[in-house]
Amino acid sequence: MLLYNKAFDPIHTVLRLAAICKEHQKKEIELERLQIFNFLLSFPAHIADMPLARELLQSKNKFKKYRSAYNNFEPYTLFNRINPIFFASLQMADNIGFIKIQDSGVITLHKDSIPDSLKNIIDSENCSIPKEALNFEIEHLSEIPILGKSGLKAASKLMDYKYDYPQADN
Repeated sequence: MLLYNKAFDPIHTVLRLAAICKEHQKKEIELERLQIFNFLLSFPAHIADMPLARELLQSKNKFKKYRSAYNNFEPYTLFNRINPIFFASLQMADNIGFIKIQDSGVITLHKDSIPDSLKNIIDSENCSIPKEALNFEIEHLSEIPILGKSGLKAASKLMDYKYDYPQADN
């Protein structure tokens, strides 16, 4: 039996990257934040499991509705399995021109360079990207620092954070 999972689809990953680029308020985003945002758009149910601030409890619990008995997986392992696809798609997005990869681990976003065909798909009613999850990422998770015990890497439990450089609040 052949099963499709959008997390393993490089073209859908480019679409998710375009959606993040289009909606993100800043002109730059950390590579690690972009990886986490990409994963959370593929599996929004994981947002409900993240230990976030008390004021976000009601907002994050909305994502429990995305849970499925068929999507039962260990997030850390799955996150690492989709990394090669993410990086290939990141290179495609760089080639298209709406993302520029910097050597410093920062990604520059160029909203005006997103092709109209991608914008139309993102804005369509039947887009496969959960807008609720995208808005939650942009409004709430964009403001959380990436590093340290209270950072996004620690909260998502998708990346190791204990050995981040000393500026983090380890």
